[in-house]
Amino acid sequence: MARDRKRLIADAFIDLCETMGVEKATVTALIERCGISRQTFYYHFQNIGDVVTWTLGQLFGEVLMKGLAMDRVHDALRYFIAVVTENLPFIELLLSSRWHNEVEAIMVRGVHTYLVELVRVRYPSLGLSVPDLDAALTLYSHGIVGLLLDRCADPALDRELLVDQIIRIISDTLLNVEVTGTTSL
Repeated sequence: MARDRKRLIADAFIDLCETMGVEKATVTALIERCGISRQTFYYHFQNIGDVVTWTLGQLFGEVLMKGLAMDRVHDALRYFIAVVTENLPFIELLLSSRWHNEVEAIMVRGVHTYLVELVRVRYPSLGLSVPDLDAALTLYSHGIVGLLLDRCADPALDRELLVDQIIRIISDTLLNVEVTGTTSL
């Protein structure tokens, strides 16, 4: 029941952001939209920032879990790009608000977690020290998120090309694996 209320509040938050703008998505507006008391809101969330964090955490947590369950990195990256593209209007609203840093951090953390798990499971004996691997994965995480935010707004985006480019760059530089076209990475 509590999770359903949180989801209700999060959905109302998304709707308010898209129809009225992020700055109009206040606690008062949310409790009116949801038909809940102020006490109920504060039972589930501390403030609007908490709603932002939870809402995006749920979205990208689901992407992470589904991506890790996929056999191919291409499929996981394709899915991530689709989710970013589908949610881009909402993400861009948040990125142009005071929540910019939180939004970017959640996205980067999701990509980083995925890459860490990918390397741990599929490439456990990489010849990099733990600090070097962490630095490389952090660099790639920020780069992938930045690239997606830059490119996903383009309606002419060739998603397959972008997926291949990202896989090829990571494979050639980090994994030292030759990749041509599509791969079973």
